[in-house]
Amino acid sequence: MVRFLAGFGGTSPPLALLLSYLPFLLSPQVDGFSTPPQQLWCATHSWTRSNRACAGKRPKLLVAQAESEGSKEGWWKPRPEWRDDDPIDVPGLAASELPDSFDDALNIAVESAQQAFAAGRNRVRIDFDTTAGDLTYTTLKNSIPLALALAQYLGQEVMEEEKVVTDAEGKKAGYEGKQLVVVFPDTGSAVWVEQDWRAGKLGSSAKVPPSVRCAAFPNEMVDSARDSAFLIVCPRASEAPATYELLTSLPADAKVVLLNPELINAEVVGFGMAGRRIRDEVENKFERAYYLKTLSWGALTRRWPGGYSIWMEDEGEEEGYRLLKTVGRFPSLDEMEDIRDAADMEGGENRGVLSGLARFIDSFKRM
Repeated sequence: MVRFLAGFGGTSPPLALLLSYLPFLLSPQVDGFSTPPQQLWCATHSWTRSNRACAGKRPKLLVAQAESEGSKEGWWKPRPEWRDDDPIDVPGLAASELPDSFDDALNIAVESAQQAFAAGRNRVRIDFDTTAGDLTYTTLKNSIPLALALAQYLGQEVMEEEKVVTDAEGKKAGYEGKQLVVVFPDTGSAVWVEQDWRAGKLGSSAKVPPSVRCAAFPNEMVDSARDSAFLIVCPRASEAPATYELLTSLPADAKVVLLNPELINAEVVGFGMAGRRIRDEVENKFERAYYLKTLSWGALTRRWPGGYSIWMEDEGEEEGYRLLKTVGRFPSLDEMEDIRDAADMEGGENRGVLSGLARFIDSFKRM
């Protein structure tokens, strides 16, 4: 349709202006980012003969905006090891083992984050999906046990024992030291978790240290004097702008964990500038410390700093599954299926669903 309308070279100025808006009207506003109409007009006309004066203004606008938002690495510099065009075969990679149980998986995830932080990686991402396609519970519901384990670890890391306040009788009455902020997608979830964990409370009934406080988008306000670590739980595409704003406002040494982020809507075919900004400025600048995803035929896991290991159900193995391959970057679904198909052909048979990994998956569902 746009190509058809573009054939009217002698279009009158008002109609030309209307046509200039057409690509943007047909393109959805993704992730809540919007551009003022005058900037859209200039960006559209920057390559037309009658408006060459506007050429180049859009790139300058983006550079100025990136500088004003405190971006230190630039918009188009994702982490090298995350690029999809990097070779997938890297020799000498350590395989990432599957956990033995749900509790074991929680421990591995926390330990992986600890190792990444110790190596100077202050931006860490953890993806933990053991549903195997079962949508009975939401991603947020399934993420709460791991969020609790991470909050216990990070809360203790930032805890300042000397900042515990006592009353006249010498009893602990409050806490005024550094804090871990656990950020949830909505206020209802934050309030429920805060009550369940007894966050910010002292005493044996509290599930987390008193240094933990719960917050929610879009109401999160950073206390620069106290907030020193952040755990962002299941941010969705609707929270992408707020997540981006929060991350760009934090100092470089602040520890941040992204847990099961869904910042880019996979159902949107062309997510445009907003999606690329989220990918390059947010997701691709986080070290994937731990990844676990169960599949209908196996599982994919990664424990930093090892590789991504693809496992397949196999009744001939004692544990019920076998390692197919360990690769150097996050594999696409097509790449994983190609590796599985190659293993099937090499084995001479199509291996069925096995009880070993099935029991492993079931243990995750019974949380």
